[in-house]
Amino acid sequence: MKSRMCCGIALVQVLIMVAMISLFLLYIQQVNSAKIKQTERVKLRANAEAALQSAKAEVEFQLLTNSIKLVDANNNFDQEDNRRNWNLHGKKFQLEGNVYASIQDHAGLISIHRYSSLRMTRVLKALGMNETQVLKLISALRDWQDEDSSTADAGIDGVVEYKIRNGLVSQISELSWFSSLDEKMLKQVTSLFTAHFNGEFNPLTAPDNLLRAEVGEDYGDNIVALRDNGQLTVNQFQNLTGVVRGDGIRFSPSNWFSVLLEYSEQDITIRRKYVLNVSPYSKSKKPVVLLEESSIR
Repeated sequence: MKSRMCCGIALVQVLIMVAMISLFLLYIQQVNSAKIKQTERVKLRANAEAALQSAKAEVEFQLLTNSIKLVDANNNFDQEDNRRNWNLHGKKFQLEGNVYASIQDHAGLISIHRYSSLRMTRVLKALGMNETQVLKLISALRDWQDEDSSTADAGIDGVVEYKIRNGLVSQISELSWFSSLDEKMLKQVTSLFTAHFNGEFNPLTAPDNLLRAEVGEDYGDNIVALRDNGQLTVNQFQNLTGVVRGDGIRFSPSNWFSVLLEYSEQDITIRRKYVLNVSPYSKSKKPVVLLEESSIR
């Protein structure tokens, strides 16, 4: 009887030990699995960073050598050439593999320093703002940047509680300091302005909503469709709209570009935004100057 009891106790002890060893082995397996996943994630991120650096170098090279060709459908790129899918009006395209890009020429945006009130009025109304809201924003912008403290119609000089800049806007985000736009409208408006380029306006590289506002309802959708299909040429645009080079209009890109690069694989997504000044023929500075760099969530 006593012998059977001892055997039973021994059996229970063995079972407990087996259970403990099994739990320990399971724990080790889970730890190793987590480490493997972590290692794979680190490798994915390293690959993503390398791919983004390579993509940035490719974008810089193409902007230095082919920016004019990327505007006109008569670019002489072969049918199989991936550059036929590139654009300079901010529309997302596949660069290579898991890397996507969008490039915005600043000549296709509205200069916040030297803007056309007519152009700004048209696009703000196209975004859904009424006459009063448009007048208020344009007047506030004028007051913010002029050198005096007199109040324009519907302006802000002497009205807001903090000091007015009375100087040129240095960053587009300053619009949030003196405008009463809600977050959604503010995001739409700021995406159409530049504080870097003050030259002539290029409708061929304008974002879709700005291009539609520029050419009007009669031609807007047709021209946007032609551009999306890679069929819009300078001559075709001029013939359709009557808008020609000169008097504040250009059809060549500027030297300023906003570039958004995105790498996405499995659960890894990395977005980087750059503002580049590209000067292929400059002898006094680097051919590509990085003005801004940020990570986008």
